[in-house]
Amino acid sequence: VQLSSYESESLRTSDESDYFGSVHIVSEGNISSEKQDLFSFCVNSSGDIFSKALIFKKKMFFEKRIRRAFSRFVPEQIIDSLVSQTDTSDEKIGVGETRAVAILFSDIRSFTNISEKNKPDVLVAFLNRYFTVMVDIIKKHGGTIDKFIGDAIMAEFGTPVSYEDNCKRAVSAAYEMRDALPTVELGDLVMPEGMTFNIGIGIHYGDVIVGSIGSKDKVDYSVIGDNVNLASRLEGLTKTYGVQLIVSDSVKADAGEDSFFFRHLDDVRVKGKKNAVPIYAVDRSAEEFPPEYKDAYTKGMDLYKKGIWNLSCDYFKKALEAVKDDKAAALMLERCEEFIKNPPENWDGAIAFHTK
Repeated sequence: VQLSSYESESLRTSDESDYFGSVHIVSEGNISSEKQDLFSFCVNSSGDIFSKALIFKKKMFFEKRIRRAFSRFVPEQIIDSLVSQTDTSDEKIGVGETRAVAILFSDIRSFTNISEKNKPDVLVAFLNRYFTVMVDIIKKHGGTIDKFIGDAIMAEFGTPVSYEDNCKRAVSAAYEMRDALPTVELGDLVMPEGMTFNIGIGIHYGDVIVGSIGSKDKVDYSVIGDNVNLASRLEGLTKTYGVQLIVSDSVKADAGEDSFFFRHLDDVRVKGKKNAVPIYAVDRSAEEFPPEYKDAYTKGMDLYKKGIWNLSCDYFKKALEAVKDDKAAALMLERCEEFIKNPPENWDGAIAFHTK
């Protein structure tokens, strides 16, 4: 076949920012000028249509990716906010950044002992029921589930979407988690003799590194840094001080004393941290502990930090008279008595914990 006409146009956007290729037409006869103009118009218009179609496809892929990754552990309104972002480049998705976040760790008390008393299928069924209740509460308050570590839960308030009251949300979630324990069905779970189902919760607020972390085959959206480790340490201290919930001074300052009932427990220097951190229990109400207990404990702590341990002993004894089974006052009394016998060197009012 002998060709008598040939036309070619580049397929690109009107602003020439994207190039997709070229379109060619051939004809055995002459192509009229009207058809040439129509061909040019159609090809030039198609460039912008191609560009918008590719952007739409990429946004749909991004939305599916976000919803698949977060739907089980993140509130729906946060997912909606994420998928509404206009920048969907791979470099921007999950990019690392530093952000102030409230980190919450919770852990089932004596879970190792519980595990020894129960069959694997019973444990798994129980954990699934427990996690369902706790996750719903955390999501309700705007938190994000980072991961499950055995029986522990790690959650954040402030990423991927941040609020003005992240700490208040975290403490409110901890309140509700604590109160929801009786609603968790034990099922066939057997508790060790003399033990009740209980949890410990630690919350710290500070800067962390946020981003998608992992390998090319498995990536998790997570947070890392010293402040994450501190939150975990605070959860561990709940057993030491005999309370369900411990928060750091940064949480207390950000959440506000008008909303919660903070009670100073101690100043601690946990493993991996140089500076001492004041820690606080969060009571259910102002009446949970009698005034005489709180007054005696506060005065005892003041003397203890100054190194006047003989007088601080007297006040911790008074605190124990007011609340006989208080583990924190008993711990402080025991520590003061030990310090009287063996004074610590370079005392600065803070106790160091060398284990996790």
